[in-house]
Amino acid sequence: MSVWFSQLLAAVTKEAKLILRDREALAILFIMPAIFVLIMSLALQDAFKEQGGGVQFSMLIVDKDGGETGMRLIEAFSNSKAFAVSTDKTLDKVVLEQKIKSGEYQFAIFIPERSTSMALDRAQQELRLSSRAGKPKVDEIPIHLLADPVVRGDYRILVASIINRVLQGIETRLMLQAFSKFRDRVAAMSSVPIPKPPKQASLFLEVTDPYQNKNHNGLAPTSVQLNAPGWGLLAMFFLVIPLASTLAREHQEGSLVRLQVMHAPSSMILLGKIVPYFIINQIQIALILLEGVYLLPLLGGERLVLGNHPEAIVVLSMCVSLAAVGYGLLVAAFARTPEQATIFGATSVLVMGALGGIMVPKMVMPPFMQEMTVISPLSWALDGFLEIFVRGAATVDILDKAGALLIVSALCLFIGIIRFNYRLKHY
Repeated sequence: MSVWFSQLLAAVTKEAKLILRDREALAILFIMPAIFVLIMSLALQDAFKEQGGGVQFSMLIVDKDGGETGMRLIEAFSNSKAFAVSTDKTLDKVVLEQKIKSGEYQFAIFIPERSTSMALDRAQQELRLSSRAGKPKVDEIPIHLLADPVVRGDYRILVASIINRVLQGIETRLMLQAFSKFRDRVAAMSSVPIPKPPKQASLFLEVTDPYQNKNHNGLAPTSVQLNAPGWGLLAMFFLVIPLASTLAREHQEGSLVRLQVMHAPSSMILLGKIVPYFIINQIQIALILLEGVYLLPLLGGERLVLGNHPEAIVVLSMCVSLAAVGYGLLVAAFARTPEQATIFGATSVLVMGALGGIMVPKMVMPPFMQEMTVISPLSWALDGFLEIFVRGAATVDILDKAGALLIVSALCLFIGIIRFNYRLKHY
């Protein structure tokens, strides 16, 4: 027994010395998960709160009415901490739709002119007070809800239900107002029967999820459109693990130095690494898209709709691949051991994914966390793919995000190559 224990102690001691020898990898093993947990906790801290904080949506209310309808809707949403409300009285519906499509606002409500007065006319009509006056029939008044297609369906339904609840309150007040006027008018005429108000007034059209409306031009975004780009991007950036660890191992073993002794230029060595991983990345994204288009429907899932601009997908995916490869080279250039490259590469990609809105949707993050997402290249890439898939964006619409990814790629490659050459000379 003592022999067995001695052997175990010796094995543990040896492994502990090996682990402690690479102190940078050991530090990364503790620091990076702590950072990841911190980011995830901050991102989700408001999602589970019952009161206060929570998700906050940007909303623009265009009140062409100027009456009770607009006032009550603005009051209802302004009093909720879940909405950051802006108001306007001049925008037309076409411009408003463009603002929503571009993602400037997540929700918008358009209240047509004379909505309140027409609702009152309809209330009188419901009480059969206006038929003798020869007034034309007043149809149910439409209140228009617009929503960013990226917003989840349950949030859209929730906003529609809030609007309907406010409109029901307005309907009740207008019906009582119309009934009260008629009662005062005929109080002295005992021969005129006072009508009873209808059990359920219907002055306004019911507001529904705009993407469930048969008259809506666009299709409702599917869960596949919202989720597939994010997890696909995470997979693309995970190439940092094999790329960085392989380069670190070859440098550690002296393989790269031997290649340089054979007069192989360092640029050629790195290009030989970059090209295969770039091709692998492109195959990755192609397989993910094909899976969403063809395999998921066969298994009973929703089909991935790719939009109308496949060239935009190609441009953006190439820029993402270059950024991922550049980041992998940067990690490899600074990692002293394969273990450092693997641990830091994996956890840093997870951190960028958490910051980029892949693991936690940006809309459920606190405002300060939403502002922090701009530092993650995965956030730019995700926004670009969502614009293509959900908003129907063309290549010109995602050039800013593609350009930002190219800048990141160029910076990573530039710094990585300089560091790589320095390490080769001082091996």
